[in-house]
Amino acid sequence: MRLLVSLFWALSFVYSPASGQSTADSKRRSVVDQRKAVTQAAVLYVGIREEGQNRGKPYELFMKPYGYGPGSLWCGLFCHHVFVTASVKHGVKGPAIAANWSLPVSVIVWRNNRPVNGRVPLAGDLALFRFKSKRINHVEVIVNWPSNENYCWVIGGNTSNPNGSGEGVFLKQRLKSEMIVVSRITF
Repeated sequence: MRLLVSLFWALSFVYSPASGQSTADSKRRSVVDQRKAVTQAAVLYVGIREEGQNRGKPYELFMKPYGYGPGSLWCGLFCHHVFVTASVKHGVKGPAIAANWSLPVSVIVWRNNRPVNGRVPLAGDLALFRFKSKRINHVEVIVNWPSNENYCWVIGGNTSNPNGSGEGVFLKQRLKSEMIVVSRITF
């Protein structure tokens, strides 16, 4: 129940149209609609758990359809699948590798706990982390970025359960200072 309340809270203030935002025509969804579709697609998978290490339902959904075997790291594949589910093109080459979600460098909007060129992360952007490594090795979808807080809400695959039991797809509160970079897919 606590997870559902957190999820509702995280998503409840995400979508307010930006001033001057163009409206979608019948052939192209607006940027706001695409961001909303990405975050809604991520929410669909919250609670899916691994059976064994990187196996089970995550293998069937996020690895196998893209040619990866059981046991593969799948945080980047989860993000790729979210964009596919949302029918939003991301253009990331080699999306299975977490660090590739920060290429090219021009897509970076947040680095080392600071905005880049005055840009603020938004729902639908990607948070990249370096856990116990010298390289970026994890990526998650941002679903809420409170401007006046030191944390944000993300949904990630191949991540630990916030209550400490098992791995899977979970909604998590993350400190903004933990993120190496935040990248923005050009919608």
